[in-house]
Amino acid sequence: MVLRKKSKEDKSIFDNYFKKCQVIDFEKMIVFEEIKNKSVYSYHSTEYVKDAGTPDRYYSVCDDVKKGIVKAKNLSKPQKCVFLDRDGTINKYKGFIRNINDIELEDDVIDGIKSINKSEYITIVITNQPVIARGEVTFCELDNFHNKIETLLGQNGAYYDDLFYCPHHPDKGFDGEVDELKIDCDCRKPKIGLMLKAKEKYNIDLTKSYFVGDTTVDIQTGINGKTKTILVKTGCQGEDKKYDVKANYVIKTLKNIGKIIQNGE
Repeated sequence: MVLRKKSKEDKSIFDNYFKKCQVIDFEKMIVFEEIKNKSVYSYHSTEYVKDAGTPDRYYSVCDDVKKGIVKAKNLSKPQKCVFLDRDGTINKYKGFIRNINDIELEDDVIDGIKSINKSEYITIVITNQPVIARGEVTFCELDNFHNKIETLLGQNGAYYDDLFYCPHHPDKGFDGEVDELKIDCDCRKPKIGLMLKAKEKYNIDLTKSYFVGDTTVDIQTGINGKTKTILVKTGCQGEDKKYDVKANYVIKTLKNIGKIIQNGE
């Protein structure tokens, strides 16, 4: 979105750049020029936004209109969401990640997330990161970890819409731990505090959503939040045995999620 500082209703940008019928590269010819004037602003949105500047893209958008995806991806309407765990579901499970070089995407995760991106579902990551409370990773380092995951996904045309993490840990006794974060919070999975924050922010209908993860903790989280649940047989493969629960669906890799959400099962 491009706005002038003086008014949200100022449409002079159209007069400046659309003076005659010609091929225009929106980013290179408009956004970059406006950046020089320090008048470019943006906002993050999960709503339907597509570049339809080519015939193929135009017909793709037309197809999405017919499927109801454009109408569905409007925050005035309750949203369907696929909640994803992080470690063992998106990136390969290597215990607590403390080094950015240990971040590596799980097999087929690109195809799986792209299939969600093409659907009417939004994609939100929900993850416990007790390494913060334990003093093993800083908030800044964790942000860099997530930036790397976003980059690895984005390089292959996949993305998640938002990420929520719990930095707390209830047990004390670790060298260098952060005392104020050593609490019994309401956001550490399988509690659903983070899901409720996402629900409020994005108008999510939890009963029409899915929680996907590689542990029984993830499945219990979905059950607590009244979503449908999917166990993915990567990472811990559900062998953590922390909860005696059964997922609605079991898939080999995240690539297999497409069929489930397409059928609205």
